[in-house]
Amino acid sequence: MTNNKNESGRADDLATYFAPRGESRPGFFTRRDFLVVGAGAALSCALPFGCGDDKGKAGGPGAAPPDVAAKGTPWDGTTRALDLMDALHLADIRHHGEYVDFGTAARFKYTLGGWMSGFDNDVDMNGLAYTWATRSPSRIYFSLPEPRPLTFELRVKKAGVEWFSIYLNDAPLTKLTMKGGDFEVVRATSAIEQAKAGENLLKLVYGEHENKVAGSLAAFAVDYLRIIPEGEAGADPFEAPQLGELRRPHKIDGKEIDSLLLPVPMTLSYYLEVPAASSLCVSAACVPPGDAQKPAPVGLKVRLTPADTMATVDVADASIAAGEWQDQMWSLGKAAGKLARLDIEIAGEKGSRVALGAPAIRIAPPRVEDASRRPKNAIVLLIDTLRADKLSAYGKTHVKSPALDKFTSEATLFERCQATANWTKPSCASVLTGLYPDTHKARGHSSRLAPSIKMAGEIFQAAGYATGAFIANGYLAGEFGFNRGWTQYVNYIRENKPSTAEKLFPDVVAFIQAQVAAGKPFFTYVQTIDPHVPYDPPAEDLKLYDAEPYTGPIVPRGTGELLEAFKRKRVVLEPRDRRHLEALYDGEVTYHDRHFGRFLDSLARDRLLDDTMIVVCADHGEEFFEHESVGHGHTLFQELLHVPLVVRAPGVVPAGKRIREDVGLCDVLPTVLAALGQAPAAGVEGRSLIPTANGAAPDPMGAAFSSFWSEADDRNLQWSVRKGDWKLKMRGPVNTSLHNLVEDPREVTDADERYPIAVRALRIALGQFIGAPDKAAWASGKIAAQAAAKPQGAEDKAEQIPEELKAQLRQLGYMQ
Repeated sequence: MTNNKNESGRADDLATYFAPRGESRPGFFTRRDFLVVGAGAALSCALPFGCGDDKGKAGGPGAAPPDVAAKGTPWDGTTRALDLMDALHLADIRHHGEYVDFGTAARFKYTLGGWMSGFDNDVDMNGLAYTWATRSPSRIYFSLPEPRPLTFELRVKKAGVEWFSIYLNDAPLTKLTMKGGDFEVVRATSAIEQAKAGENLLKLVYGEHENKVAGSLAAFAVDYLRIIPEGEAGADPFEAPQLGELRRPHKIDGKEIDSLLLPVPMTLSYYLEVPAASSLCVSAACVPPGDAQKPAPVGLKVRLTPADTMATVDVADASIAAGEWQDQMWSLGKAAGKLARLDIEIAGEKGSRVALGAPAIRIAPPRVEDASRRPKNAIVLLIDTLRADKLSAYGKTHVKSPALDKFTSEATLFERCQATANWTKPSCASVLTGLYPDTHKARGHSSRLAPSIKMAGEIFQAAGYATGAFIANGYLAGEFGFNRGWTQYVNYIRENKPSTAEKLFPDVVAFIQAQVAAGKPFFTYVQTIDPHVPYDPPAEDLKLYDAEPYTGPIVPRGTGELLEAFKRKRVVLEPRDRRHLEALYDGEVTYHDRHFGRFLDSLARDRLLDDTMIVVCADHGEEFFEHESVGHGHTLFQELLHVPLVVRAPGVVPAGKRIREDVGLCDVLPTVLAALGQAPAAGVEGRSLIPTANGAAPDPMGAAFSSFWSEADDRNLQWSVRKGDWKLKMRGPVNTSLHNLVEDPREVTDADERYPIAVRALRIALGQFIGAPDKAAWASGKIAAQAAAKPQGAEDKAEQIPEELKAQLRQLGYMQ
């Protein structure tokens, strides 16, 4: 799109178009209708958009379906980057106060999806949707632009308890008693000094109970919550703007458009990364009160507020008349590429509504190249404990990795890959299953991957591939459920074999050569242990980073025990010791790189390199005193979560391309399956990155998620969500920290009070992800009752870990 109107009348700058139409036709969707109809489309907006034939042109195989709503409009020929109807549950809604619609996916963003928030079991019955409060306290998170006196109005129905006390930011407000056996409205008020700018916590506290409904705890039901600033009580009686009743088809002059039919006054606030060269496009019409003699127009304002500057930009101020569709197209270029809040505000005569027909953020159709060939084989190489920033391909570093540098020049590199966890077992399980740790459940030291969860080896073996697993970490042992589906499985730690790259790669080559000789395609999973502790590189590699004599307490083969002792404050490491320790790690990176290069040379000699997809990644990183600790498996800082992801597959993904979109380790398996022409595995939660590598537009709502679960206390769960330059961490249900990774790459300063829009945006994404019953479509509007059943891991544990395995894991710095 250009800045000037073209021959078809399209514009990319601020513009308003008027096109006369006819009259509206009433008609309602129920809440369930909206959620079921909207969920599939919401999934499509959560995935990359794009279309292309074999030359990457629009309209070929894989093209989007015809965009009927755009026909004849100034944006005809564009594509939706974000459908604002399908994403309605992700928007904050203000109508005579902020409105929280319980019983729908809209409540996830206020209740952390249900994680440790005391809410569960969303019910949608005969058009009435509500959520059960389960265990005290029940927590609700919301944001305010400034402190205000507030009224909290809840529509509730008692069940297991008859009362609850309400607290705002831990200040007690009042005790509310539920009187009847049906839904009723209760209210509480707070003073200005009890609220704060930015994020606030509303807490409902009640007594213990064991009441259950349909097998689930049920203290009381919540239909909706209104958060009403002083002076905004508005309409009496209040008519709740239920999600399912806001979306309906609206017809004027013979043209019917699926619309948001919004009562005035209303503001929808969407939090998104604004696509480059994008516009907000909508066909709008005023729907006056039924008794209006001279229908007055409604006002429609659009504003953008970037998270980093907090400086609001006016995008549009339009007057929307009745009796015709008015095509509106406004540029969002002033916030392009930034995380921002998009406010759509309507105001007008009491009883009026506005129909927003097919509202969407649109872009020019991206040029998406199709794969020109299909590899025959695949190798996934996971380099245990490799930080992304130790590679020159990921930034400035003194560490030498020439083989990986050359490999990257022939591959697509994903700059922002987040590990799903901060240690081996859960992250590797995500690579091998395409599932998040909260789903596969292999996330504790004694956890075992349940048989119900299918691994890559099983999937490819069933498809006729020879499957090889060459693993140098004891946590992927048979005792923990990982020896399934492999033609050949070797765990070098369990079998007490030399586990260095120098010894492991030749075994991989021998396996591959045997399959080629037998005419069998292969899938091979390789997990090398360098540079994991114990750090013990050859002297030639250590000298590259520490050539001076060293006589301190660090012994290479004892670095696993040393890191644990430092974490427990049993040993002090001076600056010289710290430099030597990190030099040992750096030496191992270079050592591994040399043997990786030789492995690639072997594949090239056997003429396999271009017929084999190769994915290089890591399960997690390693801390070197950035936050006064070492090793891994204890925090969700970037030194542990930011990992490399590089994909080489000629004719499938471009060579030398760098992708800045947020991705994760769950995406590895579906990417390999897609490249080899295999159907997506049932229940997989990651996505193929091939469209992304080939030009598909990023998802404006996209994010990457990580977690850390404590086996000692399953309530001590930590979460992390990244959206572009922003990252939010949660430890337990109330401790959060926000970081801008450009301003503060080492995550030193908690900036949540400075950037409330970023906090809200990431809180929405995290709550939606946790609450979503299907993590593959986490941005969709489904609740659990509307999601198809999928394979779930159980909290399965190895009954007794063999003493030999415990000793082997101790050598790797685990199980102290």
